Amino acid sequence: MYFLGAQFVTILTIIHGLNGENTTCDLALDLILILDSSGSISVPEFAHAKYAMVDLVERLNINEKGAHVAVVNYATTVDLWAAFDVYNYDKISLVERIKDLEKLDTGTATGDALYVARHHCEGVCRRPEQAVTRAFIVFTDGNSNSGRLVVDEAPLLPGPAMANVFAVGIGDTITNAELIAIASDKDYTLRLSNYIELTTAINNLTIATCHFPAFIMPNIKILNHQVGQNLYHYYQMNTQMIPNKNGMFIDLIVNNTVGRTQAYTSLTSKNPKVYPFIYLLYLIDENRTNFLCTLKVIGHHWYWRYEIDRNVKFEYDSYIDSDRVVRLLDVDNRVLLPFQEFIRALITSNDVLHSWALPSLGVKMDAVPGRLNQFIFSILLNSVIHEQYSEICGVNHSFMPIVVEAVSLLDFSSY
Repeated sequence: MYFLGAQFVTILTIIHGLNGENTTCDLALDLILILDSSGSISVPEFAHAKYAMVDLVERLNINEKGAHVAVVNYATTVDLWAAFDVYNYDKISLVERIKDLEKLDTGTATGDALYVARHHCEGVCRRPEQAVTRAFIVFTDGNSNSGRLVVDEAPLLPGPAMANVFAVGIGDTITNAELIAIASDKDYTLRLSNYIELTTAINNLTIATCHFPAFIMPNIKILNHQVGQNLYHYYQMNTQMIPNKNGMFIDLIVNNTVGRTQAYTSLTSKNPKVYPFIYLLYLIDENRTNFLCTLKVIGHHWYWRYEIDRNVKFEYDSYIDSDRVVRLLDVDNRVLLPFQEFIRALITSNDVLHSWALPSLGVKMDAVPGRLNQFIFSILLNSVIHEQYSEICGVNHSFMPIVVEAVSLLDFSSY
C-alpha cells in the first residue's frame, strides 16, 4: 500500500482475544528510567520516586527476549546503571539497585541525562530489525538549569536513537513547555502535583509504556518478531527516511499459531485501532479503472430506474411483477449484467432514502437524495439473483424487489 505526504506511519498488529487493559506489560522493551535527584527534591519525595520506579519494574517481563532496563540518576552529574541481558530472577537485583540510588542534591542537568541515555541506547539497545520498543521515562520536578540544553538533546531521541520519551513532571516548578520539550510527543506527558500521586499513577504509566511503538526502518526486514496472544504491538516509521519519495510498500508476513491477527495503519494516529487499512480500501475502490461498464441506480417511489452506460446508454424502469414465478420477488425489467466482469455502480435517489442491496454479492448501498454513492462489484456465476428491498421508505417499501440476471459477455454485448 502507498503512504504519501506524512511524517510518520503507524502500524498496529493485534493477536485477538484481548479482554481489557492489563497492569502488567509483557512487551519486548528497551527501557531507560531517568530520575531527577537534584536538591529541590526532599528525601521523602525521592523515596516515593524510587518506590514508583520499583513498582513499574515489577510489572515488566524482564528477561533476555523481554524487557531490558537501565537507570539514570541525575542532578548536575549523571550516574548510569544498566541491567541489560538479564533474566526474570535478576529482577530482584534490579529492584535492590533502584532502592539503593543515592540522592545527588545538586542542580538539574536534564539535557546531560538525555545525552547519556541516548549514547547508552545507541550502544546496547537491540537492533532495529528486532523491532523492540525503546522507551525513556523521565521523572523530574524542575527546569533544567545546567549542562546541555533539553531542546538540543530531546529531538535526537525519536530521531537517530529511535526512542520514545515520556516526561513525568512533578510539582509546581516545572513548566509545560519543559515537559513538552523533553517528551517525544505532546501526548507523552504527565503532570502530577506531588510524588505521592506518582505512586498511584504507575498503572496508567505502565499501560502507556506498553503501547509505545517500536521504530522500524525502510528496507530493513523485521526478523522473527513475536507478539503474544491477546497483545497489541505498534510499529512506527519515519517516512522522511524513505529513499523513494514517491511512496512505499509495507509487507506484513504473519505466522499464526492460534487465533487470528489483525493489522491497522494510520498516518495521523499513534494508536490506530478503529479504521483498518482505510487508505488501502480507498485505493481498491476509487482507483480501479478497469471496470467494464457503469450501472446507475436511482430509487423512486416505489420502483427502481436503471441506466447502463457502455458505449451506448440504456435507460429503463423496473417495477414489481406479481405475475411471475417468484411472488413479490420478481420485476418486469431485470438488471442484465455480465458475470466475471467488474461493474461500477452509482447509487442515488429521486425522493427519499432507499437502499439497493444484494446480500448474496456482499452489496448494500444507501440511495440518498442529492448524493451519489459508488461501489464496484463482480458476479462470479451465470445466475439470477432475487433480493428483497431493505429500507423503510414509505407505504410500498416492501414492493421494490431487486433482480439481477448475470449473463455471458457475448449476450450482454448483444443486449
